[in-house]
Formats: sequence, structure tokens, C-alpha cells
Amino acid sequence: MAMRLLRPLHPFFAYAASHAAAIPFRSIIALPVALMLLASSGGSVLTTDPAQLALLAPSIALAWLITFTLLFAIGALAFFLTQTMAIANLYFGLYSLLSGYMMPIELLPRPIAAIAAWLPFRFMLSAPVELMTRPLDREQLIALLGGQAGWAAVTLATALLLWRAGVRRFEAVGG
Repeated sequence: MAMRLLRPLHPFFAYAASHAAAIPFRSIIALPVALMLLASSGGSVLTTDPAQLALLAPSIALAWLITFTLLFAIGALAFFLTQTMAIANLYFGLYSLLSGYMMPIELLPRPIAAIAAWLPFRFMLSAPVELMTRPLDREQLIALLGGQAGWAAVTLATALLLWRAGVRRFEAVGG
């Protein structure tokens, strides 16, 4: 960590570049699967609305930013805790259940689905999928992207505040 702190580039950007660099490699695996699923559904599941298609790239970028900043915040907790694996496991469990990763959010019991609709997990995965596959009116589009932008701001601020507080506590020894 001491070496990262000595570099002229803030570690946030170094970690972001590393995280983003994995996207092409993940795409190599995910794209054929997505194309097979699309072919088997006849392509009729995708929206043809130009407004929704235009908002897809910003939605995916916001989803990535929320995901990255949440993971960065969990990593920054290592400044304060000796073991963050339990927190990372809790995060992955909540993400898997409440993002639509394991099943559509609509299949969750109503009270849990209502909570999931407002947590950041939905905006990390389900929101871009909803944008791509469901007809949404103007208010729904604003709510969806507004929710993503709001959670991106909250998670970014939280991650950077945790980082700043952690760096103040950080001590390096040895040579």
C-alpha cells in the first residue's frame, strides 16, 4: 500500500483502470452466451425504443461506477478492520439476491422486492437489463437513471471518505 500511496496517480484511479481493464476479457466469455440467449429468444425481448437504446451506455457506465465504488469502499475498510472477507461475502450475498443476478427482483416476496427496488444492488445489474428489455415511460426512465446517478454519487462519496479516513490512520514500517 505504501508504494501505491507514493505514486503520483491516486490509487482510486489505478484501481479503477485495473477494474475496467478486465471488462474486455469478461466480454469475450459473456458475449457468446448473451448472443446464444438472444438467438434463442428470437431477439424480441430487446427494446427498439431509440431513447432507451441511447440511455443504455450511460446506464451501464453508472452500473459499473456503483459496483466499483462499493468494492473500493469495502477494500478501504481494511484500513480499519483486520478482516474484511466477511463483509465482502455479505456484499456478494446481498448483491446476488437483490440485484436480479440470481432471479428477477419481481420474483422476490413483495416486501423484499420493495426494499430491493431502492438499494444500490438493483442499479448495479437489473437497471441496465430493465432498460434493454422492458418498455419504460419517461418517468420510469428518469427514476431508473436518477436512481443510478444518486447511488453512484453516494457510493463514490462514501468510498472516498473511507479512503481518506483510512489513509490518515495508515502507518508503514520497514524498508
